[in-house]
Amino acid sequence: QQDNKSQQELAKLMAQAETIGGTELIITARGKKGEGEELYGSVTAKNIAQELMKQTDLKLKAGDITLGEPITRLGSYDVVVDLSSDVEATIRVTIVLDESK
Repeated sequence: QQDNKSQQELAKLMAQAETIGGTELIITARGKKGEGEELYGSVTAKNIAQELMKQTDLKLKAGDITLGEPITRLGSYDVVVDLSSDVEATIRVTIVLDESK
């Protein structure tokens, strides 16, 4: 019974990983004037988790997002989402300049 439940949970997580794998998130951020591609501050794992939750029905927290390094510049980054200790997905996060300011 327990093994069957674990297998069902794993299958569900793997389906979610397949669904979000390859997803591209677009996050707008404020840049420094005249500094080219540098951002004010950085885009954090928490920012990415919140944006991904808006686009999916997943419940995520910042600890589920693995950043190789802090995102402090405009551009595209591959980010790992840990759905469990056994299941992860890679998404593309693109940081664009917030033109409204």
